[in-house]
Amino acid sequence: MCSSDLFQKAKDLKLEMDRIIKAKDENAAEVKEMLQKTTSDNAFSAEIQALREKGRDLRDEVRKATMKFQEANDAVVEMILAIPNQLDPATPLEDYRQLRDIPAKEGVERFKILADFPWEYITRKK
Repeated sequence: MCSSDLFQKAKDLKLEMDRIIKAKDENAAEVKEMLQKTTSDNAFSAEIQALREKGRDLRDEVRKATMKFQEANDAVVEMILAIPNQLDPATPLEDYRQLRDIPAKEGVERFKILADFPWEYITRKK
């Protein structure tokens, strides 16, 4: 599968997963609204039960869609990591010229790379 097809598949699976999650959230909101409207135990009980079943089905769909998306996403990541990290031919390899040097103010110590400091300086004891 070429890279653009793989990326498009991952995008489509992400959209599908988002659509299912939105439907699940809407279903949960509808159940919550019905539960708030209920005044007795029997009112809306069949409808609420049907919505709860639908919510379980939607949760299963979300799990499946998430797994499919993760598989496609992992394939995309593997493909991207396989791209060689090559420098541009115009990149100078041995030219380490410094354009300018800004002198430190009096009393201010220049920043040094951690490896430049002796170990005792790093682990100063009080």
